Amino acid sequence: MKVAIYSRGLDIEQENPLLILLEELSRHDIEILLFNTLFEQFNIPQQICNKIQQFSGYEDLDETIDCVISLGGDGTMQSNPHVIRDNETIETIEAPERMPEHLKKFNLG
Repeated sequence: MKVAIYSRGLDIEQENPLLILLEELSRHDIEILLFNTLFEQFNIPQQICNKIQQFSGYEDLDETIDCVISLGGDGTMQSNPHVIRDNETIETIEAPERMPEHLKKFNLG
């Protein structure tokens, strides 16, 4: 499985939940693409850095991406089309109440 994680930026207090998410994905041998702004913003441990690829926009994402996790609020959701473009294989869950139970533990809000 290959997952891309996008955000326009997170608050510093959200670093730990982000690291937990990255560790959990890594532990399950999931390929991780992390938006370059997040990669630069946080101090990601080297053992996780080695397993992460960075992306800067839609041109870096292709049909091999199984899931895009978008972290943030309304502004982030509005900017998603600029990152994802016309990829019809990506489904978004905009409302937290619609989020699958196994993903709720990663709530960064």
